[in-house]
Amino acid sequence: MAQRKGTKSGGDGGSTGDTAGGGTGRDMGPGTGARGFIPKAGPGLGAASPVMVAGPGRSFINIPGMRHAVPLGPAVPSVSEVAMFDIGQVMADKNFASLDEANRELRKMIMRGPIPRSEPPDGEARAQRLAYDAYEDLSFGEDGLRLADQALAFHPDCADAYLYKAMALEMDDVAKAVVLGRQAVEAGERALGQDWLEESSGELWGHIEARPLLRSYLFLARTLWDLGSRLNAVVYLEDALDFDGKEDGLGLRYLLLSWYLDMGEEMRSSLLLDRYKREKSAVWLYGDALLKYWMRGEDRTSLARARKALKANPHVAALLLGDGCGRPPDPRTYAYGDESEAWFCTELLVGAWEREGDALEWLDEVRKRPVSQKRRPR
Repeated sequence: MAQRKGTKSGGDGGSTGDTAGGGTGRDMGPGTGARGFIPKAGPGLGAASPVMVAGPGRSFINIPGMRHAVPLGPAVPSVSEVAMFDIGQVMADKNFASLDEANRELRKMIMRGPIPRSEPPDGEARAQRLAYDAYEDLSFGEDGLRLADQALAFHPDCADAYLYKAMALEMDDVAKAVVLGRQAVEAGERALGQDWLEESSGELWGHIEARPLLRSYLFLARTLWDLGSRLNAVVYLEDALDFDGKEDGLGLRYLLLSWYLDMGEEMRSSLLLDRYKREKSAVWLYGDALLKYWMRGEDRTSLARARKALKANPHVAALLLGDGCGRPPDPRTYAYGDESEAWFCTELLVGAWEREGDALEWLDEVRKRPVSQKRRPR
């Protein structure tokens, strides 16, 4: 495991959507071709017209209107990630006189659509393309496993190939899945290099080539948590969030907050909430309300936080209290305030809310209490 970096400062946390990034290299400057495109994460491909902002060594693609991805399912590559990988490979053969020219070509390619599939001939890029192909088989059958093995033959440090094999074993041999998960983390760290990881810590989500490592951290952390190795799981997830930074494209902060609350870690929960203090999601608001009630009982602050959470998404309280909505049609994504977000939030926080004796009773009282009534009835 990479050495822990210092905690990065907050911000509002960015989107956890199916985000766009691109590029396959770390050495780009103007006029060097597409290997230098290392886009930052923004809302993903497929909605409105892309807004592009370029700078030395980096291209930003921001497309508004995306829903947010739920970080509870398999840690698999997003459609937009694969698309941006393919864009990077297609543009890698081109030489541009300036970054403006490269941006114009990139804009044309995105607007023409669909993104052409790349076929890297060999090496690390070929391995990654094969790994992406493997993830098209989410039954984790023989075809997917064969592609993962082929990827490792081209590049023995292909983290996504190890991760795919780990997920294939998760249900049948969890101990071996943990071994493969650790191999995925180690392979990803070797492929990126410790010097580059230290230089880029806090902004890895913006680099396509770093996302397999982040996925591997997430998988290993969740698997260890499920096995009861909670302290080790928390360390891996904390490291992943430090690497990921304020963009937090995988939504690691939500899972980490739920774990802190489950463990009764009031101080760590408070620090994490402050780190993303502008966060508006239901997980953050209901987690904050619960923490304030734990620490202070009902006072002006805890009451205000509870009412803020109830206003942002009342469906969460309904689910926590057993009178909620039906299962959302697409549990993989959500939008702020909707029923899908409520399911996501409840799945993460129900254990913590139930852990505190009268917290749910208090939440029920607050939602039924007139806003003009400031205090709990005696």
